[in-house]
Amino acid sequence: MIPLRDYNPTRRPSLLTWGLILINFAVYFYLAQNPVMDENAIAQYAVIPAEITAGRHLGTLITSMFLHANLLHVGGNMLFLWIFGNNVEDRLGEIKFVIIYFVSGIAGSLLQIFIDPTSTLPMLGASGAISGILAAYVLYFPRARVLTFIVP
Repeated sequence: MIPLRDYNPTRRPSLLTWGLILINFAVYFYLAQNPVMDENAIAQYAVIPAEITAGRHLGTLITSMFLHANLLHVGGNMLFLWIFGNNVEDRLGEIKFVIIYFVSGIAGSLLQIFIDPTSTLPMLGASGAISGILAAYVLYFPRARVLTFIVP
């Protein structure tokens, strides 16, 4: 099921939501233009559970949220952020919105690290952060109507 839009108007522009979307696409397209740079960025900025478990590269818990494997990955994450993020930002304000976004993204990475702490496979993407925004949306707007496309 893919969301296409919601029927839940906002009271004001969602600058942080749009800013996060812009940053995520900018990072993706910047890295996608040079495959070597993309590989280096993944090695340097993606979460590697074994490294975090050893107490190294803790900053990747943040930087990994801005890396995506392909256009479908970043596009899907940003579609969900565009549809649901504006209402959450409007309802909670910028500070709480950013806290939910980053805490959820970090929590998603930490959960995966807990499941497989010795993994050397890089983890990247904003799916944990988007899941937190989606959870907040469902919590604050349980009766909101969302137009969806069901993939056959």
